[in-house]
Formats: sequence, C-alpha cells, structure tokens
Amino acid sequence: MQTTTLYVIRHGESEGNRFASDRQVGPDYGPLGSPLTPEGRRQISELAERLKQVRFDLLICSDLIRARESAQILSEVLALSPVTTDKIRERVEPETTIAGGKRLNAFLRETARLHTGKTVAVVCHGAIMRGLLIALGYASSTRELPKGSLRNAGLIILETNGEHWHVSETLGVTREPAISTEEQENPPISS
Repeated sequence: MQTTTLYVIRHGESEGNRFASDRQVGPDYGPLGSPLTPEGRRQISELAERLKQVRFDLLICSDLIRARESAQILSEVLALSPVTTDKIRERVEPETTIAGGKRLNAFLRETARLHTGKTVAVVCHGAIMRGLLIALGYASSTRELPKGSLRNAGLIILETNGEHWHVSETLGVTREPAISTEEQENPPISS
C-alpha cells in the first residue's frame, strides 16, 4: 500500500487569539471569525519557508478567515490554490474538543482515501487538532493536551497506508505529563 502524508497545520495567530491571550473580549467578528494579526502572518510565513522543500499535491483549509488567510500565505510558497471546506471548522456547537477531533479524524481519513500516495496540507484549528491527537492515541485526554498546548502555526505530520495511522512528527505541541489512574483517584493533599 502507498503511504499518504498529511500535514495538519494550525492557523497563525488571529485577532481573536490575541484578545483571548490578553483576557479581553474582542469585537464580534461574525460567523467566519477574526483575521490574522501581523504576528500570525509572520508565523505562517516562517512555517511556509520550512515547508517549501516538501512537494505538496493538495492544500485544504477551513473556511474560517484565519485558516483561509493562513492557507493563502502557504499557497504563495507551495504554489497551490487552497481548497476551502466548512467540514474542519473549529467548533460545531455544542461539540467538545474530543468530538471535534473525531470529526477531523473522519475528514482526514476520507482525504487520505481520495488522495492515496499523495502529500496533503490541511489548515485548520487548535481545538480539533488537540482532539485529533487524542483520537489517534498521541495523548490520553485534554488534561494532557490542554488549551494552549498547540501553538499557532503548529504542525502535526501524519502518515497512513490507509489502515494504520502514525503521528510521525509534531511542531509546537506541548504535552502535560499524563496523570495515572491512581493519581486521579487519590490526588495529592495540598499543604
């Protein structure tokens, strides 16, 4: 069987991310979300430079503005036109991170089936990427991959033969130490 490689990329920093990190309430950007900040454009440009030696066959992105803008920056270096979809949006209410990861997993499996032996870049969002890593067994829970554990312009490289999936590399992913069942049942007593 041929190997399909998927580069799952988180969008660059958006205005919404910046407001959230400053613990401020930003403006309502509407259903398609907020645009990239100058820092977000820089982050994606740097990632594009790192990826320019990879021969991609396809570039897919979420239809939310921050992912589309990130894909556009990548497309200029990768010489591909992005294909936009609403199937890999950040959240489909009232979806959890785990459910979002399963949705992304199903989308990637279908993409791999349709593009066997190809190399595909997919630009999407942090929460569903964290859920994907949990669905694939890279982490055990959102406690191990909490919000903020996948930086903007972070990357997950997946390889599959159509049956078996392997996380071959990550960039910008920080895992918290896993908590054992015993620690969950008997947490340490604070002094």
